[in-house]
Amino acid sequence: MTDEQLVIELSRSVAAFNRYVDELPVDVFEWEPGGKWSAGQNLSHLVRSVQAIQLGFSVPLFLLKLIYGKSNRPSRTYEELHNKYKSKLAAGGRATGRFVPGKVSTASKASLLNSHLKLIARLQGRVTKLTEHEMEHYLLPHPLLGKLTMKEMLMFQVMHVYHHLGLLKDR
Repeated sequence: MTDEQLVIELSRSVAAFNRYVDELPVDVFEWEPGGKWSAGQNLSHLVRSVQAIQLGFSVPLFLLKLIYGKSNRPSRTYEELHNKYKSKLAAGGRATGRFVPGKVSTASKASLLNSHLKLIARLQGRVTKLTEHEMEHYLLPHPLLGKLTMKEMLMFQVMHVYHHLGLLKDR
């Protein structure tokens, strides 16, 4: 997938997730089935996730190289990264620390949806300023998957949104 295709797919995934969550009734938005996250908590988690990724994309490249090094391999394909993510989840991998949302009420739904869209737009703007070479060679840390190229991190964000949309739809 090209960077341009990833930016388009990120828009699609976020639009689908936000549309689904926006249409949920109040009781469903706040419902935490069997200790699982509510739709609101899933949304809050995605906002927290994209905040971190967007921040990573705003760091000057020379600092990324200094802190994380440069990739010594080509970026994984979407399928390879998706398989790695699924295997980490199957092995018990879960969100930790600042990525774990607290209670989310329906009163915050509009604000969270708006934040999600704005953060994604900011991330997309940052991606368009990077070259394919930069996306393939600079690394960012992921708490579950380790160091990922910037391209892989963008792919992860797409699959992450679809993953959480799937979790909500399966309920």
